[in-house]
Amino acid sequence: MNRICLLSILLAVICSSFSPRNTDVYSIQSSSVSFLSEASFGKIRGVSEKMTGSLDIQNHTFSFTLPICSFEGFYNATQKKHYCEKFVEGPKYPDTGFKGKIIEEVDLSVPGTYSIRGKGMFLLHGVEKERIIDTKIIVSAGQIIVESKFKLPVEEHGIKVSKMNSLSMARIIEVIVKVVLKPS
Repeated sequence: MNRICLLSILLAVICSSFSPRNTDVYSIQSSSVSFLSEASFGKIRGVSEKMTGSLDIQNHTFSFTLPICSFEGFYNATQKKHYCEKFVEGPKYPDTGFKGKIIEEVDLSVPGTYSIRGKGMFLLHGVEKERIIDTKIIVSAGQIIVESKFKLPVEEHGIKVSKMNSLSMARIIEVIVKVVLKPS
């Protein structure tokens, strides 16, 4: 009797390890998020590959997070330090993110290219604001690519750009996002 019970448990464990992956939820495998701040006295650029998150294609929901001080590519270390410590206050507000739902009713299990809008709460500098962001989604065998380009008014998220700082920091920054997601 014990041998049959042990064999049943072993068989259940083996079978559960071969269960199919959840193909409704896709997780980020690679990402590139860049921003550009163009002001009178120059440009500030940053790029990060540290975004994490997921997309549920059945429920049309998504959640993405990015460490705000993970950006690289500044002109010098002082510029990065100023961005991280004074502009976005990274030690106080370490993450930025976007969580919400796809507005359009599209079947993201079918390969193709889709123009959709993501609606949700965008978090920056500890302030959440509802945003609608136009996005292109490319569905192919085994992966989903998400691409978006949008403008972000930083003062709406509590980031103060004084008159003096406006010469080197823009009030509206351009953000470009590209992520590759695969089934979780």
